[in-house]
Amino acid sequence: MEDNKSLLNSTKNILNYCKNPYVGLPEEVFLMVSALIPIVNVDLFVFNKNNEILLSWREDDFYEKAWSIPGGCLRFGETMIERVHKTALTEFGIDVSIINGPVTVKDVIRGPLERLNFPNIRGHNIAIPFICRVKDEDSINVIESEPKYAGDLKWFSKIPKNILKVHDVYQDLFEFYGL
Repeated sequence: MEDNKSLLNSTKNILNYCKNPYVGLPEEVFLMVSALIPIVNVDLFVFNKNNEILLSWREDDFYEKAWSIPGGCLRFGETMIERVHKTALTEFGIDVSIINGPVTVKDVIRGPLERLNFPNIRGHNIAIPFICRVKDEDSINVIESEPKYAGDLKWFSKIPKNILKVHDVYQDLFEFYGL
């Protein structure tokens, strides 16, 4: 009984700490939640007029250094469509047109990562991909060479070998779009 009261008090403290979940959770709360339940995110399959896909370089504690499908986690009370547009603005600096989507739903399971204090952090996502086009592809700052920084963007006609391993769940989409 005493443990339940302690847990309830801790829960109240966390909820009070999260002033506005509509704009996102404080990082430490988000990471805690992500260690307990899957996180829902949208992934943006962004194509240009040459049918190349836009990938983002990822470097963080939760996945290997690799190219990644740009995406973003849904916030409380936010629709998937709203998150697609907000993710585009955050990742590319411009909006996208949604061509199709959601096209599928995928379990993206990295599994435990023992080097983390809590190995399950960011270990399971429910990914909802959307097919998009940028409204002005020339205004996106893309690199032509190897990535130097997290968030570098580059167009690809084929999926590179150094894409995140968890993106293997998208093999069917990569094949369907000739990537």
